[in-house]
Amino acid sequence: MSNEPDDRQDGETETNGAPPRVRTERGVGARATGAEVTGASATGLTVRLGNGLGSLAIGSMALGALAIGAVAIGKLVVKRAVIAHLEAGTVEIRHLKVGRLEIDER
Repeated sequence: MSNEPDDRQDGETETNGAPPRVRTERGVGARATGAEVTGASATGLTVRLGNGLGSLAIGSMALGALAIGAVAIGKLVVKRAVIAHLEAGTVEIRHLKVGRLEIDER
C-alpha cells in the first residue's frame, strides 16, 4: 500500500474491482422493509407490544360479553323459578327482594 495514486476509480477495492457496498438510510431486505412500512423498530418490540395489547383488549371484551350473558341467563332462570314457585303457591314473597317482577306470560 502506497500513497501514490493508481489507475483505480475512487471506492474500488483490490479484491473484486467493484466499489464497496455502502449502507444508506434506506432499509435493506424484507425485514427492514416491513419495519419501514409499519413504522416499527428494528427489533420488533413495538409491534410485539402492540399485538399484545390488542390481544388483551380482545380477550377482555370477550370475557365481558360472557359475564353479561351469564348475568342475563341467571336473571332469566331466577325469574322463571320464582314464577313457577308463585304459581305453585310454595314461595312466601315477604323475604324476597325481587324488585319489579312482571308476570305476563302463561
